[in-house]
Amino acid sequence: MTTLHRKLRLGLGVAVLILVAMVVFAVRAVRSYGSSTAWVLHTQEVRRTLAETLSALKDVESGSRGYIITGDTDFLDRDIAGRAALQVLPARLHALTADNPTQRATLARLHPLIAQKLATTARGVRLRRDGGSAPASALVATTEGKQLMDAIRHLVAEIDAHEAALLDARLGFARRDARHAVGVLVGGLLLAMVLMGVVIYLVRRDFRAREAASAELRRQADEIRDLYDHAPCGYHSLDPAGRVIVINATELSWLGYPRSEVVGRLRFPDLLAPGSRSLFETSFPAFRDGRAIVDLEYEMLRKDGTTFPVILNSTAVRDADGRFLSSRATLFDLTERKRAEQREQQARAHAESIVDTIREPLLILTDTLVVNSANRAYHEMFQTTDAAIVGRPLPQLASREWDIPELLDALRDIVPRQTRLDAYEVAIPFVSIGRRILRLNARKLHRLGNHTTMLLLAIEDVTDNRRVEQIHLQFRALFESLPGLYVVLTPDLLIAAASDAYLKATMTSREAILGRDLFEIFPDNPDDASADGVRNLRASLSRVLQTAAPDTMAIQKYDVRRPDGTFEERYWSPVNSPIRGAGGQIEYIIHRVEDVTDFVREKSAPGDHASPAFQAKMESMEAEIYQRSQEVRVMMDRLRQANEELEAFSYSVSHDLRAPLRHIEGFSDMLGRHASAGLDERGHRYLTVIADSARRMGTLIDDLLTFARIGRTELRRLPVHLDELVRDVRAALAAETSGRAIEWDVRPLPVVTGDPNLLRQVFANLLGNAVKYTSRQPAARITLHAEEKPATADTPAEIVVSIRDNGAGFDMKYAGKLFGVFQRLHNASEFEGTGVGLANVRRIIQRHGGRTWAEGVPGQGAVFHFSLPRDSTPPPTLS
Repeated sequence: MTTLHRKLRLGLGVAVLILVAMVVFAVRAVRSYGSSTAWVLHTQEVRRTLAETLSALKDVESGSRGYIITGDTDFLDRDIAGRAALQVLPARLHALTADNPTQRATLARLHPLIAQKLATTARGVRLRRDGGSAPASALVATTEGKQLMDAIRHLVAEIDAHEAALLDARLGFARRDARHAVGVLVGGLLLAMVLMGVVIYLVRRDFRAREAASAELRRQADEIRDLYDHAPCGYHSLDPAGRVIVINATELSWLGYPRSEVVGRLRFPDLLAPGSRSLFETSFPAFRDGRAIVDLEYEMLRKDGTTFPVILNSTAVRDADGRFLSSRATLFDLTERKRAEQREQQARAHAESIVDTIREPLLILTDTLVVNSANRAYHEMFQTTDAAIVGRPLPQLASREWDIPELLDALRDIVPRQTRLDAYEVAIPFVSIGRRILRLNARKLHRLGNHTTMLLLAIEDVTDNRRVEQIHLQFRALFESLPGLYVVLTPDLLIAAASDAYLKATMTSREAILGRDLFEIFPDNPDDASADGVRNLRASLSRVLQTAAPDTMAIQKYDVRRPDGTFEERYWSPVNSPIRGAGGQIEYIIHRVEDVTDFVREKSAPGDHASPAFQAKMESMEAEIYQRSQEVRVMMDRLRQANEELEAFSYSVSHDLRAPLRHIEGFSDMLGRHASAGLDERGHRYLTVIADSARRMGTLIDDLLTFARIGRTELRRLPVHLDELVRDVRAALAAETSGRAIEWDVRPLPVVTGDPNLLRQVFANLLGNAVKYTSRQPAARITLHAEEKPATADTPAEIVVSIRDNGAGFDMKYAGKLFGVFQRLHNASEFEGTGVGLANVRRIIQRHGGRTWAEGVPGQGAVFHFSLPRDSTPPPTLS
């Protein structure tokens, strides 16, 4: 039974039940109403009979009284009529009140009074008739008749009042029953109408749903049929004889036949090239017997005689007994795949020849770290050949220099754990080329066709970079080994190096002070209210940064904090000297001091200060000061020469590398356009690695050239409107910020004096970093504002520009590395960059006589500050 029929039966059944119930309730209501109405009529009848009884009594009284007074017998007619009525009315009242004990009790008291009243009036009539008017008038004059009549009226009124109350109650019952009857009829009718409406609605909804379902089934059937006919692959079914019984439009379009010429007429071998028919005749019987057909390749024959390759997969349709009924087969046209394989072979050879032109050594390894291939740069760098390395495990190459367990474990984890190797540095002593420091990057590659997994190992020789860093370390070691009291400071007054003698004199350790702020390590003595060492030293260092000239301070009281936290009185004779790079910018400040505490104490002690011993000590001190100044001058010359050589080296190398990089980028782009369609995933990955590596190298070279040019370029000092400059930089960043939710808060900026191009580069680097490091924030916020600060005892008047963001931030313990060359606090895979941008910012700001510093919290953002002097006079060059 359908759902619709069940709904109809249920609805009609409920409707019938409601109608039956409505009839039952209606009959009961009508009966109740009839009963109530009968009782109302009964009460009215009692009251009417009671009124007639009282009226008859009045007729008897008035008739008898008129006769007694007048003697006229006509009055007796009323008396006689009243007496006749009273013969039946009391009995009727008795019958009507038979169900009411109260009324019957009252009637029992009324009947004797009526009888007594009738007797009294009859006696008066008899006296008038027999004795004349006098005896009768005497009887009337008594109050007996009036008293009887008053008593009768009282009882009649009591009975009538009781019946009136019954009448009101019975009228209420009658009205209630009438309302109930009407309510039942109307409610039942409305309920029946609602139920019929619901049934009609459900039926119509069911019909509409059936129509919609039927339309949807027709649409789906049409869609399935269309999908079957126009699928990107061929479909057909064969009967046990191999005759085509069903075929889709796609396969027919491949073959060039109309459906009428194929279905039921041709066997599948008729559609095969001669070379494939024997394959079908041997495979189809086995397929009918239960063997599967998977990835079977045929050569199909079109109606025009041409052929094309296909790959076929088929399943069997069998009856309940397992007998073969028909086949269901899918075919895919392999024409493009065959062509792609040919193009792939050609493109692979072409791609591998291009890979050979990359100057970065590359190795292709299997997932077991067996060498599959290497490019020419690898062979040139490591002085080897394909015959010597291909097919051999990486740890066994050459003299087993690559047999490094930690490295091999990291490479083996790449495939199973879906990881990658980024900027992994390792120092390897090669027999053929000597000790090299290599930076390794490894990625997983997939090769199409055989589905094997390969590793691409890119090798970058960073030995020269580390050698440059080593030079800096050697210079620091030179400072540390000097016999005098020396501290090397960065322009931000961070401690870069300190001599052993200085550490001993100040009761500190190298680990505790390197990278820390000078005045954080050496504060004023809080117990000395007149202490001014911090203020005076800061002012001297600021003068050095402003003038780029040495500054000799007067003897300064500057107490030193002991390890236990107390302070020891000390007097010093400080000299602060700048070390400038080849471009004229200040790289470091050498803070040299002499501990003259004993001298000051001896001078202030009572007695003769000019003793021979004291004079000898002073002469020895002056000689030592002169000797140390000569050592500082020689050291500064050596540092200046080294910086000039480093800048010349970076400029030359960067310039010379641009030409081969342009060739790599050009050829990889040409290869991508020429052979892109024929490259497999491996070839595309090769091209991607080539292009990405070339772009990264180009960016690094550009940054190095910029870094070198900043020191060589002549500084132009012009009025610069920072508002306009920031607008230009933001416009240039529009492509990077497109589609991102960035809230810019750029407040009015002043006009400063400086080099417009160099200052534009400062804002480009800092705003670019803010955009880059907020890229992972759903709602980025970048704030830029400037503040004018008046001159103080420690610093000159300056304009401080601050750029704040809510991006990745950084740990303040690495703040000293931020503005160094090639210093990065984030991996290149997280945020792109070369580590040169902030070094350029510092160099530019220093050339303008300003300073740079930064603050940050990991995950909460950073704020970068730089200052520009309000005085437009450029700092002098140290000769």
